[in-house]
Amino acid sequence: MKFDSSKLWGEELSAKEFTESLKNEIFSRISNEQILNYYIPGQGNKYKTLCVFHKESTPSLSVDLTKGIFKCFGCGKGGDGIKFVQEKYNLSYFEALRLISSDFGITGPNPHKIPSEVLGLVKKPKIVNNTIIRIKDRPWEQKDVIYWEQFGVDINLAKFYNVYPITHYWVDSYVFAIKPSEIAYAFLEKDKFQIYQPFADKDKKWFSNTGSMVYGYDQLPEYGELLFITSSKKDIMTLKSLGYNAVSPNNEGSKLPEQEYEDLNNRFDKIIIFFNNDDQGLKAAHYMGIDLGLDFIYIPREYDEKDPSDFHKIHGKDKTDKLIKELLNG
Repeated sequence: MKFDSSKLWGEELSAKEFTESLKNEIFSRISNEQILNYYIPGQGNKYKTLCVFHKESTPSLSVDLTKGIFKCFGCGKGGDGIKFVQEKYNLSYFEALRLISSDFGITGPNPHKIPSEVLGLVKKPKIVNNTIIRIKDRPWEQKDVIYWEQFGVDINLAKFYNVYPITHYWVDSYVFAIKPSEIAYAFLEKDKFQIYQPFADKDKKWFSNTGSMVYGYDQLPEYGELLFITSSKKDIMTLKSLGYNAVSPNNEGSKLPEQEYEDLNNRFDKIIIFFNNDDQGLKAAHYMGIDLGLDFIYIPREYDEKDPSDFHKIHGKDKTDKLIKELLNG
């Protein structure tokens, strides 16, 4: 049955129909395995942990994600993800569905028409430096290869820069599932994550708790001739595929931490700013150049592509490399 939120207001759905609609909506977004792994965290497809239903010193609660079940060999409780939520929180089947919907941020197809008390809607929290971001990664797939190849990045290079495909991520206590038809990635930098959702709306494409982090810093060689300061980790990887070393601040408006900049200045013969060619990028490059005494280059505004990775996507490796050399020699 398709979830029809308009019927909620006219009370045309029976309790059974509404429960079934809510269940279908949940399982169209997430899997039973994700539910189990969220409420009973563990590593791998099969793991054991201490049972929450009785006191014990030796783990007896077994989780099998491949079968989508849990079983305690101490107290005998077992079942699927919904059953675990019911047992742990002493909830009815419908109440368990409501809690799962809330915890996973599932809003349904027409969230503005659904009463918030029905689905327990949550608002995505504001990202601050002490926000805890956790991820659930997945294996690399062909769709990932196709996406990153546009920017000159192969899987080995992505792994070198600690890029992880993910199925969902937590922001503090809230978890957000990625639809099977979509892709999302986590960029790991010094035990913190930046979330990148390529096809999300502009204001939802990036989430980060990395503060004044310098991306790409740990992947640099000990010494080098040229270093670019660019706009994102995606640009860092594109430039690396062309043979250039690069780092980026958390965003174009951020300053590089003084200690890291001094270290980079001692290790590289020349540092050049290579930000986006939009107004924000050019303004940020101008002020950073004045502050640090650095030159900056940018993709000519006659092109629609604003950064190295987007330029590579449209024009390919050879033309991108040629343009960068022209900019450096200009």
